[in-house]
Amino acid sequence: MSAAEFASTFIGGALGGIGCVACGQPFDTGSTLRKHHSHKILVKTKMQTFPELYQKDGFARCMASIYKTEGFRGLYAGSVGALLTNCAENSILFSARSSTIAGVALFQKKNKNDLSNLEMAVAGSGAAFFSSIAVCPTEMIKNRMQATAELQKSGKFSFKERVSVSSTVRQILSEGYTAPFRGLVGTWGREMPGYLVLFYSFAFCQNMFAQNTKLSSGMNAALSGGIAGGAYWLCMLPIDVVKSRQQVLSIGSKHPIRFLDCLKDIKR
Repeated sequence: MSAAEFASTFIGGALGGIGCVACGQPFDTGSTLRKHHSHKILVKTKMQTFPELYQKDGFARCMASIYKTEGFRGLYAGSVGALLTNCAENSILFSARSSTIAGVALFQKKNKNDLSNLEMAVAGSGAAFFSSIAVCPTEMIKNRMQATAELQKSGKFSFKERVSVSSTVRQILSEGYTAPFRGLVGTWGREMPGYLVLFYSFAFCQNMFAQNTKLSSGMNAALSGGIAGGAYWLCMLPIDVVKSRQQVLSIGSKHPIRFLDCLKDIKR
């Protein structure tokens, strides 16, 4: 891959990450809180990490609670961390994917243009191995910033200074130099099979719509991407719940929460 192609892929991925955050950050906030038993982390993060606070409330009520107590700005809590996560993930993912496609083509002894949908999906899964290394620490920053209110309200942690990206990074590093990579196994477990599903679903839907509909290429790509994203989260959300709890609930401790221990705790 030439330098120009690499730069184009890298920048395109970063811009795509910015668009993703702008559209999806409020939903991510609420979802995390619900998964962790909390009521104030951005909807996904809050519901994942503090379910005891939101398990009786639906997604819409969780978002309404955030808006009522924190305003519109509260829905975008942790946006800087989310930007770091999505820009890093998409830039590295699509840059690495060009190389993994070439690797799969070499292994299969094919021209890269002749690879099947499954082979292209395998290449995407391989690229996710590398992007996960950047995603794990940046996502930890995002998740902890989103869960600030719940952590204080539940008494799990008391913040001594105003929560910002820099203060969150300092807190994480105070827990040990390996602390930024807590949840890395869970991140690999979510991203690698998840992107296998996503890239395969995208290619399958795109081919199906091209053959059976009169959608423009742009609408085809948008609709296929939406369906593929839904398939990704349908398959990978349980792993994301465990990973989010590992990262948020280990705050203030030099000892990480093991993936299996967290999974058993959720089961109970």
